[in-house]
Amino acid sequence: MESLKIFDNFKFSELNEDWIQSVWDGEFIIYNEPPDEYLIFLESEDMKLLLNESCIVVKAWLQGCASQSEAENYDSEISWNTLITKDIKVRALLAILGYIIKNGQSKEVDEETRQLCLYATSLYFVLLAIPGSSAFNVFHPNLYQQAIDTLKISVERLQLPVKKRNKSINLDDLNITDELNETIILLPNEKEALIQNLNTIVCGLIVMIKSFWFKDHVQSLDITIHGLIEVTKIEDDYMISQYFNKQIGTLNVSLPQNAYAALKELCNNKHGPVEITITFIAKYVFPHLIYNSMDAHVKIIANIREHTINFLKDLLNEYEEEAKTAILTLIQRMMLSCPDRLETRQKQANVLLKLFEICNQNIALEVFKDLMLLSYHSKIAFRLFAQEIIGKLLLESFLMNCNIMDTLKIKVKRALFAIVLNRCMDCSSMVRGKAMAIIAEFTEFDSGKDKEIFLTIFKDSDVNKQFFTFHDIKDSLFEDINLLPGSNILITMLKDRI
Repeated sequence: MESLKIFDNFKFSELNEDWIQSVWDGEFIIYNEPPDEYLIFLESEDMKLLLNESCIVVKAWLQGCASQSEAENYDSEISWNTLITKDIKVRALLAILGYIIKNGQSKEVDEETRQLCLYATSLYFVLLAIPGSSAFNVFHPNLYQQAIDTLKISVERLQLPVKKRNKSINLDDLNITDELNETIILLPNEKEALIQNLNTIVCGLIVMIKSFWFKDHVQSLDITIHGLIEVTKIEDDYMISQYFNKQIGTLNVSLPQNAYAALKELCNNKHGPVEITITFIAKYVFPHLIYNSMDAHVKIIANIREHTINFLKDLLNEYEEEAKTAILTLIQRMMLSCPDRLETRQKQANVLLKLFEICNQNIALEVFKDLMLLSYHSKIAFRLFAQEIIGKLLLESFLMNCNIMDTLKIKVKRALFAIVLNRCMDCSSMVRGKAMAIIAEFTEFDSGKDKEIFLTIFKDSDVNKQFFTFHDIKDSLFEDINLLPGSNILITMLKDRI
């Protein structure tokens, strides 16, 4: 408990009450400059060390009390009530942290001020981990959002693209003006230091999430998830495929790995319905999965997608019912985000197939029904994209490896093949051409089961059986229906296409 006297070193006596009150009256949005004497202290190395040491002290206090075997002792020792009795000036402390965080997020400040911002953010998250942070108004929505913004701004610095020097000519006075957009290109050692500082912040956020309740702070939950999703885009050589192990929440684990762990910690009913939390997650990982949405190296983007899909798979395995709606909605959004270019459509279809692979049978069947609907969409682009996806499902080994029963696999394949046959009569030449190409490849396939599907057309006694309508096809996954047309009808249709 003696260690908590470190907060006396913040020299709150040098702050006048009017300045502190102005920060609180401004709802942590408007900050006036603190008194000159205190501003000198803020800019000194002592403040940086004090913020870091205070964070270490509070973490040690939390861990020390948590390790005690008697829960009653834990509850009585660790709380904001204990800190208040120690005469710690909470309002002054939060005002100072808010000022440091806000000031350090400006693009014009130097590196030392940015470092202070990172340390202040880390300390604020750890302070929120102390029970009673809501009751004693330590949690403030605006201050919390500024702390989360530190994560987002830091991610932007790590991913900042190199901008070219722009030169423009003013035709009015023929003066050449040189417009140089300031860009901060981090050196390798600076990038490594920033990643480590961010990892420290996320570790503190994990400590906070374990004790803080977001149930009554839905907007703050939303921005927390958004901030953590942004962190998962950071390239880290230490990133491994296994996200969760006993070292989670420590600096021994990579930054993206800790960010994923924090997201999983949020999937707890004390933070609100898990279904809502996973819906927020799905909303913010969507840009990770569609093409032309991230400005990064191809290999980095591929790694981000792989880790994102693995994380979604973990959520589905652990929260099957709660995650179902979010995953379905995510896949639907991706289907409706069909790229214009052929190469991009093919790549997008590959990502969708990887998402299909993590789905269990119930979700997979819903996905296939949505794919059937997309095949009959009023817009040509959607029908063409649907054929791209169906082609990969039919011509690759996905259906044989997906998580549905063997009998259903055959039904799905027949239904998809029937849709392709129907699309050969599409009003769009592009859709017809894609459908015909799929049939050509499908009939040349070496798979005996695939050939059997096609040969049933010529074995059917009713050679004049017409093509089934969409309404018949969409219900075929749950009924035993032969969707394929008679041989005479098929041959007539193919002759018309030539």
